[in-house]
Amino acid sequence: MKSEKLSPLILRLAVGLPFFLLGIDQLLHPQQWIGYLALWAENLLGVEPLQFFFVNGFFDTVLGLLLILGIFTRVCAVIAALHLTGVILNLGYNEIAIRDLGILLAAVVLALTKKVPYSLDSRRK
Repeated sequence: MKSEKLSPLILRLAVGLPFFLLGIDQLLHPQQWIGYLALWAENLLGVEPLQFFFVNGFFDTVLGLLLILGIFTRVCAVIAALHLTGVILNLGYNEIAIRDLGILLAAVVLALTKKVPYSLDSRRK
């Protein structure tokens, strides 16, 4: 296995796994996530925090799974980067936002990667 082929797989997992695992956690324990939603974002969205985290948890789980499997990888990576931009703006400057900035940059690199071997995308072409 050449590193040129292995790197996109690792990058896909590095972006997809956090989305998948955090999405599952939001679905199972939405009440534990309420503190992460800024009041201004809650007012802007106009939904109850528990509802928001249920929908967001579903979104994150599906997005993470698509990235892990390599389905619509580049499009999903762009969506992940945009989503993380919103998360970072919501959180402001803190340790979680810094972590998410790293995942955001990895998602941007993945979106710019033309060949994504070891993915379901590569089997379709």
